Amino acid sequence: MESNLSVYVYSSGYDFAEYNRDVFGVEWAPKTLLIGNPSTVMTDRLIEIIKSDPDFSVVGVATNTQALWKQMQDLKPDCILLDDEMSGSGCEFLGRFGAHSRWKFVLLASAPEVRTRALRLGAADVIEKGKGWVIKEVKATHGAVIVQTLRRVLGIQSAADRAAEAAMCATAALLHALNASPIGVLFFDVGGGLRFANNASRCLLSGRVRESGAHCLNDIFDGINSVIAVEVREVIASSVARHDLKIEYATDAGGWVPFAVSVLPTPGNQGHSSGATVLLKDESIERTLEEILRQTGSATVTEAAIRGEGVFAEPAILFSDIRRFTSLSESMPPEALLKLLNRYLSYMADTILRRDGHIDKYIGDAIMALFGVPQNLKCNAESAVCACIEMLEALEFLNDESGRLGQPLLEIGLGVATGPVIAGNVGPLNRRNFTVIGDPVNLASRIEGLTKPYGARILIDGNTFAALPDKYPGRRIDVVQVKGQNKPTTLYEILYQLPTGGDTERWLDLYGNGLRLYEAGQFSKGASELEKVVQLMPSDKAAAILLDRCRKLMASPPPDWQGVWRMDSKEG
Repeated sequence: MESNLSVYVYSSGYDFAEYNRDVFGVEWAPKTLLIGNPSTVMTDRLIEIIKSDPDFSVVGVATNTQALWKQMQDLKPDCILLDDEMSGSGCEFLGRFGAHSRWKFVLLASAPEVRTRALRLGAADVIEKGKGWVIKEVKATHGAVIVQTLRRVLGIQSAADRAAEAAMCATAALLHALNASPIGVLFFDVGGGLRFANNASRCLLSGRVRESGAHCLNDIFDGINSVIAVEVREVIASSVARHDLKIEYATDAGGWVPFAVSVLPTPGNQGHSSGATVLLKDESIERTLEEILRQTGSATVTEAAIRGEGVFAEPAILFSDIRRFTSLSESMPPEALLKLLNRYLSYMADTILRRDGHIDKYIGDAIMALFGVPQNLKCNAESAVCACIEMLEALEFLNDESGRLGQPLLEIGLGVATGPVIAGNVGPLNRRNFTVIGDPVNLASRIEGLTKPYGARILIDGNTFAALPDKYPGRRIDVVQVKGQNKPTTLYEILYQLPTGGDTERWLDLYGNGLRLYEAGQFSKGASELEKVVQLMPSDKAAAILLDRCRKLMASPPPDWQGVWRMDSKEG
């Protein structure tokens, strides 16, 4: 189904014919292709993939079925690459024009069950996208499959290539689906040897599973956890599945994790089991919610949560904003501004949704997005930070194109905060909106506003940073009390791109030393360290801010200094 955003972009006057003229070259390859896809940013990636093969030429794009049908008649392409998320669904379009037409359709399907239906309706082939294919990785993960499929459909592919592609697609799709699942999946053979473990199982079992083939059932589930091993052996012996067993799993760190465990027999020869599949679901969120509700003592909130009208959650909340948008809007004609804004919002929305984010609202050029509601994610904070990084990558892609077309380049700031909120539907019956209410919402907005004075692309709070794995480079940048908050907030900068010039490691060490001395009230020593930072990295606005504070506080030291700077405005 076509998204509301795509409808908005199309109906608000975005000229896709002009887009075709600007983006596509004038040279025509022997085989012509038409792309039907509701996502403008993914369309650009598909164009990049297809243009890598000189035997193809993209002659047009369409974001809805009406535009697609018109371009099919006008352009008469050799093949149509159709996304099943088009308005009315790609399969419905195939049902009308696919089975008995002269056109060849290749469908991009978001779910495996779409394949059979699409082929019956006349699709020449189906490519399964799999959940989570992202802007940055789609060329690497799906580029070869897309090109090989089109070559085969158009009669320019060998039988050997077809066989290799079929095996590759089947294996890649299965592995991708298993590793994308939040449910832990382990395959054991009849002797209890581990044959496969997906990413979620490695996380849930706290590193007990590192590689397949090097562990057995008793190694993974030993001691008090051996009850799971007993259930697995029983299923292998009896070939009878066990579903939704409630088991408290003891971690190596001394904690407990509530698991819902299902064990399924793997079919073998003559009806005997050849092993077992173990499914692990972490029920910690459900257990925590129950405990929170019991502790609140508020009958009103508890009843609302039970009715589904509002629930406690701890999502990561993201705010983004275009810098200097007011001056930009004053310097551009309204139609050009709206076209640029719609294109920007399309890129950002694609990236957020691909990371399972929920777009709460658009506030002019600003975006508020939620990660962890309505449904909790594997790691809400990491999903939000990944979305921030990929939004900046998508912005670079957009700015490259804008630069070629002589359009203004955009800069954005991104702020993320994580904390407890109430999530639910708000508003009158005829205008309800799913949103969240709580201090973290205001905090995330304030943090985004601080990206400009601190010279940061991405700022996050301490709760978000604490939930992240170590692979994200960042630095603790300040401790502040933002406007509208009573508690101090530790700010961290995610270093999207390390500054050029200078010694990065020495720069970070000097800044960390200066910040600690400043927080300890040793303003003179702190100023000395921060002066070195500014000399080494003149573009470091955060160091300049702390240096200025140190100098002012040296002249008039506060008697009750706690290392927290009070912000009197939204931007410091």
